[in-house]
Amino acid sequence: MIKSIARAGNMGLRLVTGLLAAFLLIYGLLSLWGMSRAGYRAFSSHDLLKYRPKVEMDEPPDLHEIMEINPDTVAWITLYGTNIDYPVMQGKTDMEYINKDAYGNHSISGSIFLSSLNSRDLSEPYQLIYGHHMDNGAMFGDIDKFGNREFFDNAKNIRSGSIEGLLITEEKVFELKAFAFLRTDAFDEMIYKADKNSEGLGALMEYLDDKAEFKRSTGVIDHVLALSTCDSGSSYGRMVLFLSASDFKGKLPIDEYEETIRIEASGHPELGDSWALLDLLILLLTVYISLPINAVKKLRFEEEQGLAIACLMICAIAEALFHLTENMMGTVEVISGNTHLLLTLSMGSWFLQYIRYMKIGKVKNE
Repeated sequence: MIKSIARAGNMGLRLVTGLLAAFLLIYGLLSLWGMSRAGYRAFSSHDLLKYRPKVEMDEPPDLHEIMEINPDTVAWITLYGTNIDYPVMQGKTDMEYINKDAYGNHSISGSIFLSSLNSRDLSEPYQLIYGHHMDNGAMFGDIDKFGNREFFDNAKNIRSGSIEGLLITEEKVFELKAFAFLRTDAFDEMIYKADKNSEGLGALMEYLDDKAEFKRSTGVIDHVLALSTCDSGSSYGRMVLFLSASDFKGKLPIDEYEETIRIEASGHPELGDSWALLDLLILLLTVYISLPINAVKKLRFEEEQGLAIACLMICAIAEALFHLTENMMGTVEVISGNTHLLLTLSMGSWFLQYIRYMKIGKVKNE
């Protein structure tokens, strides 16, 4: 009686610990997936880039498509050769878009947004624009590249001709050129009290002459954008890239310009716009078939080892196919064009495991 109770207790304990281990494993995997998904979502994905306004000579810019999605949109900013290629929002306070994306949804990567102290039409001499510093280079993560002297000095050489970037507003288009890089803190009033420079840039320019880490000449400057992001080296540290903004002169023909402005950021996902639920289920089934619990114990048999390795290779091929063709950030479909191929791989894995188990049974009988 006592032994029966002990066995039942041990079984219950194993069951509880097994369930706890499974829960912790699933929770950890979901956490890692969530972090990875948030990092990818921070890039200006292709579904958002389709709303980037076209720029044509002698034609006013058109922001109406992205503004229909979010009326808080005030501009679009692009810096060639970087991942900075986003709509610019402006909230009622500077906290509104800290954790809200361009569609108005909650997002830990937030949005690129204009200081609430600035005018919506960006007509003032000084505009302050914020963005999170993402380690994968999304949002304003690439601003730290300008903290390298060689990159800063040669920035104009890695851009598109004489145009390093664009700021597109409802009324006009500005050419952007980087002219200063500064490391400071969140309490720097010269930078973060945007209305201090609303009357002129004299004090700011003197300040940058004295404090900027790097500075270069870009000609006469009467309109400045300050792009601010966190400096990972300090809790309150900030990195600020200063850009001069001048009227777009239409230096490129329309067809060439259309091609030039479509230079994409290096971190943009190249996957499709959707993923298939059945493909994911088939992949999980393939992994389950390919990795039986007793596989490790049985690998001492030469014939069986070859079958197990072949099965694992099929599993790896199925995973690679899924990874290269499915966008887990996109919309969900039931099947895709690769479903039949994944199903074939899964059946092949099952067939190899069937032969394997037959060999195991034959060896045991002998």
